[in-house]
Amino acid sequence: MKSSILTIALAVASVSVSPHLAIASQASDNAKVKAQLVASARAFERHDLTTLAKVFVNDRSLTIYEGGEVNTGWIDYRDNHLKPELAEIKSVRYTLSSIVSHVDDNTAWATFNYHIVGSTAKRKFDSRGIGTAVLLRVKDTWRIVHWHSTKAPKHGHS
Repeated sequence: MKSSILTIALAVASVSVSPHLAIASQASDNAKVKAQLVASARAFERHDLTTLAKVFVNDRSLTIYEGGEVNTGWIDYRDNHLKPELAEIKSVRYTLSSIVSHVDDNTAWATFNYHIVGSTAKRKFDSRGIGTAVLLRVKDTWRIVHWHSTKAPKHGHS
C-alpha cells in the first residue's frame, strides 16, 4: 500500500514539474540558438572559418540566400562566398540585434536585424538589413542550416 501511495505521489509530482522543465528547456534552447547566431557574426568578424564550420552544417543541406545570390552546401558557401569575401574585407564589425527565436523539438528558426560596417582595400561599407535563420539540433548543438538576409531599402517603403 505504501509503495502504491509513493508511486501515485511521484506520478503527480512529475506531471506538476514536467511543464516547468519543458519551459526551462525551451528557454535554454532559445538562448543557445541566439548564442549560435551571435557566434556566427563574431566568427565572421575574426575571419574565423574554423568556427564558422562549427556554426553551420557542413553538408549539402546548407542554403544561403544573401545579396541576391544562392549558395547550396557548405563547400559552395565556404569556397565561393566566405573565402573570397573574407579575403577582401580588411576590417569589419557585424552585429545582430532584435533576435527572436522559436524552438520546436530539433528545429529552430529566428528572425533578426543586422548591421555590418567595414572596409576593403577599395571601399568602405555600412549596411543594415533583416534576416531569417533556420537551425537544426545536431548532437546537442544548434547548427545553421539555412540563412536568408536582405539589405534594408535605402529609402522607406512606399
